[in-house]
Amino acid sequence: MLRGIALERIQAEVMLLLQAKLPDELVRISQAYSGYDQRIAAQLSDAELGPMNLEPPVSYFPGHKASAIGLPKEQYPIVYGMAYRSVRDALRDADQYDARLSYMYVEGIVKAETQGVVNRAVQRYAEAVHNVVSDSGNVNGIVHEVPVPEITIYDEQDRPSGGATSDGFVDGSGDVWWWQGFRLEWAFPTMHTFGGRQTKPLPADGLEDAALPAGTF
Repeated sequence: MLRGIALERIQAEVMLLLQAKLPDELVRISQAYSGYDQRIAAQLSDAELGPMNLEPPVSYFPGHKASAIGLPKEQYPIVYGMAYRSVRDALRDADQYDARLSYMYVEGIVKAETQGVVNRAVQRYAEAVHNVVSDSGNVNGIVHEVPVPEITIYDEQDRPSGGATSDGFVDGSGDVWWWQGFRLEWAFPTMHTFGGRQTKPLPADGLEDAALPAGTF
């Protein structure tokens, strides 16, 4: 049972979970889609649709990161997330505890050299994030359960490889690369003690004992 509203703790636990599990899930998804990619590429005579390997995130960031859309190419993929709202859950409320819905989103941005590849990469990244959080069952015990998230894929954008001139045109070769973002949002059911008082001990493997490697965030 959580003490206080605990939005920051929920946020941190989700990001710790993704850091630990997402790279392996990206590998698994890349392998699972390989045969499908080969078939589609052959049937449509388009080599760009062939098998692809998803890059693991360069960084994970707990919180909102408005600057993510302006990062240099080498800093993608990036994954970040924020728990931002907590409301009373009237259907589960009880005298002994405060039942709440804790809202959190995870967003990410991926990159690719072509538009077709970035479209597929962003969909698979969203799938991987969903799988990791869902497979946890309860985010290491921090939430009551993991509900089905809302998933949004944003429009892809291009960016010049060689920088842009003062009038906005591509400088140099004319080559561009592509980036595209995604968002998953959950309303996690959580249980809290009243008045910030703790009625049950926090789990020994909770946030207090968790640590990210230095320099990760």
